[in-house]
Amino acid sequence: MFININIMKKVKPFFGKQQKSLGDVNGFIEENVSGLKIISLFKMKEKSLAEFNKLNSELTRNSIVAQSTTNILMPINIFMNNMSFVILAALGIYGLFQGWFSVN
Repeated sequence: MFININIMKKVKPFFGKQQKSLGDVNGFIEENVSGLKIISLFKMKEKSLAEFNKLNSELTRNSIVAQSTTNILMPINIFMNNMSFVILAALGIYGLFQGWFSVN
């Protein structure tokens, strides 16, 4: 639980950056779709495409960091569950041999 809390505290800013980047991309697309005639009229397609690629690259970078860091949690949880089972089984076997309880 403590490991998960620490990881989530470090990952939270990356999700904020991801959401900001997603908002920037969505806003850019909305503006360009509504102003498509103006972009075509002033021959701004290349500039618009370059700006979109820049925003999309930033979104991709932020998403990869946020998602890959979060994907670490599942293997850690599985490992901790398995370790707790091993520890409890070892304590049970040890207790059985020490006479803490008996199997009748």
